[in-house]
Amino acid sequence: MKALFEAIRSHYNDSAVSELSTGMYLTQAPAESVFPYVVTQLVSGVADDFASGSAFSENSLVQFNLFDDAPSMSRLLEIYAALRTAFDFAALTVVGTTALSCVWEAVLQTKIEEVWMINVLYRTKTRV
Repeated sequence: MKALFEAIRSHYNDSAVSELSTGMYLTQAPAESVFPYVVTQLVSGVADDFASGSAFSENSLVQFNLFDDAPSMSRLLEIYAALRTAFDFAALTVVGTTALSCVWEAVLQTKIEEVWMINVLYRTKTRV
């Protein structure tokens, strides 16, 4: 899991998403975080192949949570577009594995207590 998040961090740093947001955090942003920012987390991770050999595929569902407190969603929608450009079918470099795919799966948008939030789910597969 650590290698996957390091690959995501590296890809984020090399993308326009990092230029449009103030930072990316793992699982939870610090209370003093400045908007707009990104939080990424593992929703689920399972082995695809249950053979007795040492090689198997890891199938992970990763969620990107985009947050902004601006009056409109326009800035957050720009970050969302940059995220999709950066991560749709991205060739992630996951140390110790062969990255097989990174595919957009779902999106949900909401506003809670004057904070816009867009959740974007990606399915990643790696061969160990």
